[in-house]
Amino acid sequence: MKARYLWIGGLALLLVWGLWQWQRRVSSSSPDQLTRLARRITVQVRVGQSWGSGVLLARRGQTYTLVTNQHVLDGDSQASRYQVRTPDGQLYTARVRPPLSSSTDVAVLEFTSAQGYDLACPQPRLPEVGEPVFAAGFPFPTGQQPEPGFVLTTGHVRMILPQPLEGGYRLGYTNEIQKGMSGGPVLNQQGQLVALNGMHQPLWGEPYRYMGGQMPDPRLRGQLADLSWGIPIAAIWLWIADLTPSCPTDQNAPLSR
Repeated sequence: MKARYLWIGGLALLLVWGLWQWQRRVSSSSPDQLTRLARRITVQVRVGQSWGSGVLLARRGQTYTLVTNQHVLDGDSQASRYQVRTPDGQLYTARVRPPLSSSTDVAVLEFTSAQGYDLACPQPRLPEVGEPVFAAGFPFPTGQQPEPGFVLTTGHVRMILPQPLEGGYRLGYTNEIQKGMSGGPVLNQQGQLVALNGMHQPLWGEPYRYMGGQMPDPRLRGQLADLSWGIPIAAIWLWIADLTPSCPTDQNAPLSR
């Protein structure tokens, strides 16, 4: 009798596990859906002769709000204005909102348009280590890609630091991030915004310092340099709580757009 109960219990556990796996597959978006969504919420932020990427977050009337990296706005010291190129190719003059924090590498821009643009759905919960993530943006031209345009890369979360690095970077992932993709979105499998791109393999300097000023353990620093790094959206949302996120009622529902 005891063996029979154990067998039934084991079968029930397998059934629950199978249903959980099925639900995860159903609630995840296909690569094509994620690419379409990312393309609709990602903008190019033009700063003089330089540029970066940004994410559309909110709309109030005809005023759109987007986020990018502060170092994107600092990319051309001679620039006197900022422009935003939206997914439909329109170019708008953008205004800078007051800075979030001197220690966070995030800038908030606004522009005015009567057009209807899709908005990102922020997810404050960080994905777990091992979960897939998708990073988007507009990389600079290279010899191999003279006109790369919009790019979406796939990878997975490799590391979540217990405390953020300078600039607010805490989420480490394996996606290949190129210059110009800074400020672009990092999405989970449901197409929700979990972080902003911002830091990838550096060519010089020592960027891996905690916000408190301490240096990571030397053994850890070697691992940090192998990853791309993003700023969790939860750390950003604290500073722009006056905005209303655009999210479906069921955040676990698969994308249908």
